[in-house]
Amino acid sequence: MVQLNSKDTDIFRVLSSGATSYLDIVLILEKVYKYTIIKEKGEIGDRSSEAGEMEKHRPGRKRFAGTNEKQITSKGLKNRLSELKREGYIVSDIYPRSDGPGVFALYALTPLSMAELINQGYDNNWIRSNLPKLNFIAHDKIVTETVRAIKREAGRTGYDFGIVDENRLREMYIKGNRSKALYPDLFVRITLHAGSEQITKRLNIEIDNNTLRPEAIADKVKKLDHKTIILCTNMQRIESLRRTFTAVLNQEERDRIFRYKHGKSRGKGVEKKDLPLEKKVMFALANDFHNNGLLRTNFISVDNDPVCIIEPEFKKKIAISLKA
Repeated sequence: MVQLNSKDTDIFRVLSSGATSYLDIVLILEKVYKYTIIKEKGEIGDRSSEAGEMEKHRPGRKRFAGTNEKQITSKGLKNRLSELKREGYIVSDIYPRSDGPGVFALYALTPLSMAELINQGYDNNWIRSNLPKLNFIAHDKIVTETVRAIKREAGRTGYDFGIVDENRLREMYIKGNRSKALYPDLFVRITLHAGSEQITKRLNIEIDNNTLRPEAIADKVKKLDHKTIILCTNMQRIESLRRTFTAVLNQEERDRIFRYKHGKSRGKGVEKKDLPLEKKVMFALANDFHNNGLLRTNFISVDNDPVCIIEPEFKKKIAISLKA
């Protein structure tokens, strides 16, 4: 049985935001966790001579170990991923490339590695663990980058957060016979502190990469609880969705007037009021969100007006820096 070490934990943390390719694992280990990845002969940025010297002076050590805790050879990393998969700590699958011939692998956590992270203090609500289906690879990648953006921002600004993705939401409610209900791609809770005051926001995040009809997205958002952020890949798509939501709002207003004129809304007492659709949805570019997070992204409403996630009065009190 494989003996886990700090490098394995860091790999699990990389995968905790969602399915990740080998190249992205390397990139995040280098950029976020400050690893040195020693390239093999023939790879871009090859430093195999260093690796050879390392092995020569450290006989009997696995190449995964490196000369220190933050140094790995690329071959050692690949071998370690294979070992972790064989022992049930991670899963992977092969997918065809969308930009040309060939294939690539995605890696994800399993309950075993999730439990390892939780045992070390990692919050259960920071973890995603599923491999995407073939038709949802592009969509899942945006979801994963969105989770990472929130984690980066939380680490920088110090707010508390929880994230639950669509798969987890379905698992949570399936016992209540709600398996066919509509769920957002992500449900996010953030709590910010300003001295003795605090504010908590609960938001849905829906990823749109032009695969659904705008009418279907509007219908879904209407049925969701809480405010919903729709992240799009381009401004043209945002404009298309805004037009659709405006049409839906206009139709709802006509229906309301019709019901009033025909007495269908009179004499029935006070009905439960849902959040008006025009205040329930906001739009932003996915890349903007990935670069800036929840607090610094420029959101717009259906009417193309600026929208603030946190009220300006409270934001002024927050004893954190919202700068990059």
